[in-house]
Amino acid sequence: MKLVAMVLSGIAALALVSGANAQTDLGSAPSEISPSATAPTGSYTEAVVQIVFSDETDSQHPFTVADLDATSSTIDTYFSDLSYGKLDFKIRYIRVHLSTTFSSYSICFRCNFNTLMNDAINAAVALDSTFFDGAKGVSVLILPKYGESNYTWFAFESYSALTHAVAQSLLSEAQPNPIWGGWAHEFGHQLEITGGGFVTGPWYGHPSGYASGYDQMDSCYPCDESGFGLLGAPYVTDPRTVFPGWLDSSHVAVVPIPSGPTGQTFVLPPISQTISTPVIQVVQIPIDGERSYWVNARQRVADDSLQKGGAGIHSEGVQIQYSDTSAQFPVTVCRPFESPTCTNADTDHPNWPYLLWPVGSTFSDAGNGINIEVVSAVSGGYEVSITRDVPPHHPDLYITPWLTPPENTYETVDIWVDSICNGYGVLRYGRRADGTVIGSGDDPCVNHENRVYATIHNIGDADAPATTASFQVSNPLGVGVTGSWTSLGTASVPAIPAGQSASVFVNWTPVPSLTAKEIMAAHFQFHSCVQVAIAPVPGELVKTNNSAQENIQYFEAVATGPATGGKYPLPIVSGAFNLTNSIAGNSQQYSLRAVSRLPAGWTSMVNGGNLTVPLFSGQTTSIPVVITPPPSAVGKIYDLKADALTMLELTNHGSAHPSWFLVGGLDLNAHTVLPSEISVAADIPPQGITAIPTLVHGKLDPTVNGAIVTVDLFDSSTTASLQLTVGADGTFSESVTLGFIPSGVRAIWQGNMMYASAVANGPVSMRQLTSTSLVSSLNPAPAGSKVTFTATVTPVSSGTPTGTVTFMNGSSALGTVKLSGGTAAFSTSSLPVGNLSITAVYSGSESFTPSTSPVFVEVITE
Repeated sequence: MKLVAMVLSGIAALALVSGANAQTDLGSAPSEISPSATAPTGSYTEAVVQIVFSDETDSQHPFTVADLDATSSTIDTYFSDLSYGKLDFKIRYIRVHLSTTFSSYSICFRCNFNTLMNDAINAAVALDSTFFDGAKGVSVLILPKYGESNYTWFAFESYSALTHAVAQSLLSEAQPNPIWGGWAHEFGHQLEITGGGFVTGPWYGHPSGYASGYDQMDSCYPCDESGFGLLGAPYVTDPRTVFPGWLDSSHVAVVPIPSGPTGQTFVLPPISQTISTPVIQVVQIPIDGERSYWVNARQRVADDSLQKGGAGIHSEGVQIQYSDTSAQFPVTVCRPFESPTCTNADTDHPNWPYLLWPVGSTFSDAGNGINIEVVSAVSGGYEVSITRDVPPHHPDLYITPWLTPPENTYETVDIWVDSICNGYGVLRYGRRADGTVIGSGDDPCVNHENRVYATIHNIGDADAPATTASFQVSNPLGVGVTGSWTSLGTASVPAIPAGQSASVFVNWTPVPSLTAKEIMAAHFQFHSCVQVAIAPVPGELVKTNNSAQENIQYFEAVATGPATGGKYPLPIVSGAFNLTNSIAGNSQQYSLRAVSRLPAGWTSMVNGGNLTVPLFSGQTTSIPVVITPPPSAVGKIYDLKADALTMLELTNHGSAHPSWFLVGGLDLNAHTVLPSEISVAADIPPQGITAIPTLVHGKLDPTVNGAIVTVDLFDSSTTASLQLTVGADGTFSESVTLGFIPSGVRAIWQGNMMYASAVANGPVSMRQLTSTSLVSSLNPAPAGSKVTFTATVTPVSSGTPTGTVTFMNGSSALGTVKLSGGTAAFSTSSLPVGNLSITAVYSGSESFTPSTSPVFVEVITE
């Protein structure tokens, strides 16, 4: 079955929008709707009735019903983006004509307008009896000339023509940007009511001074769409459900109140981007139990690209907010290049809406020792360094952690493998345009040397002196992270100037416990992790970002038959990861989830469908993960991410609340490829004659011209490896003098994006010794005379040698001739005057050793 992401917090998540420069009028507040309110998810249908009063004409209305209907799909997309896919917001429109005037209803600011709503609903039902079916919210749409702003009545109301109570709003047709401004703001209030929220107290109506996600693009734009506004419990500790909780808490990191200098570095993708894996998109920096800073990135993607009529948000960069949950309006926006920095006052009207923090800028709160630096723009977001109680002018060495852009998986762009089996510098999965490595770069080649690289950045503002980086791999190989590690060695890290980077590597020859059959069938597929830790340097105060891990696991789904309609049958792909309860003395319950990036028709199964796993303290279990593909295209990598989470107490400055913690998982990458085959053979000299070269030859099918294959020649105690290049006909060969006589030969191809890897053992055959003789048809010979040289290649025992003979004049080749019946003849009339040293060099073949004739002195006279 196909698994979906589990809910990560105690309240359901919801998706909504934000609004630009809309004023909202509110009806009188109900006492309290529900102390255990839950933000709505799933389907929400809004029915909008456009009213033409008796003293109006249709032509006075700027929107026709067709104009309004054309907005429906865009609004649905917008709300879906804002909710990270948690809310399906549908809107429908109808136009009615009333026999009354607007003035007859005595509508006023903060007045009940249910009489007008009742007449509008009755008129709509008379036109279409099904119009309100399934609608949870109802709005009336009127012209702006009546001086009424958009507003929402904060209560459910019942009407005789409807079967259920509904939330209700009044909308004006003449907002400058009505769809993305005031209207969406009112729909957010309706969702707040539908979710059971109540709004008494200082946050009445606009619960955080327009910082809640329900408030929709309102006056604090672009501060509204932020970590604070999008999260629910446990980060917003208010009993009223005035925050939608669209964003799962697994996307939030905390830089806690320190006991000494500390800091962390994050790569933050835009907060509007839907990311199923628990990638950090928001950072909270608590000051005390009520006050915090909130940091997230904004780019023109998803809903942030739809705002302002499709122009997108005003600026791109990093958003910083200051929150105080005890304040009347608990959120203020922090803006660059202004003083005071954190204020909601419109101090920068020419630049309204507020600018975001650009690359190279730093926010500082000297009183609390907090610095937030926007280090760089990277693929998929911004690199942000957050330090606490850290003085300036210090180095800061850093490796990008996994679960950050652009990978967003258990892989990092800063750690990768380069395998000798397809040639150093040739990465199977390649690089991005910015030079970062895709995935793990290469599959590690078992029993062969690989290089494990790490890129180390100095994001501090002072040069970092030389240091070392320690590399280790999970132990045993093949079963994921076990808590046990094997050292791979250390690499010397050169001095790195501030703002620059360096890449270093160690050699790694993985020797997993795989049978020969497994190696032949599965091409070294195993799940392991590599960890790199940088030794801190003098003056480095932030040391929590000096290490990172790389998950290494790719599985080939090799086509099992011919294509039908361009799609190939594929096998089941399976993997597993270990889950250990490391909490001393406590049994713990773990919840599993799967985040699928598989195409339509692919199915998956985690732990046989059992998504709850209880473990005793110290207990370890293996979690199997299986992907079942239908016939599919090849040359693709599809991904299923399986996670295990558990609930633990999160403590900040003396307060504690339960929160989900990610404790393990894996990315199962199904690489769809066509099958390939490789063959190899070695022809060795007669026993004991090590000076004669061994001839290695083989073929790769399909032909991949220029591909690198690795050939191992070995006996019981010695192995020699060489890399050979595949020619245009698919063959590869080389003669090599080893110093020992091999008893076995194996060829390995790492594969590419279209074809599977291949490995094969081949036969080793003994070659016969040969001798070569040479005669001349005319010696001495006058200059310009035709001279024919004939070479005869004779085996020691029997048979007829094949191959070629090259005729040499000293070190210069005269020509090469193919043997026929053991002889080869070469004629020339261009020999120079003098005593010439002529030899015949036999190249050898799969069955016969090379040999060279004695020197024949040919005399050419003037």
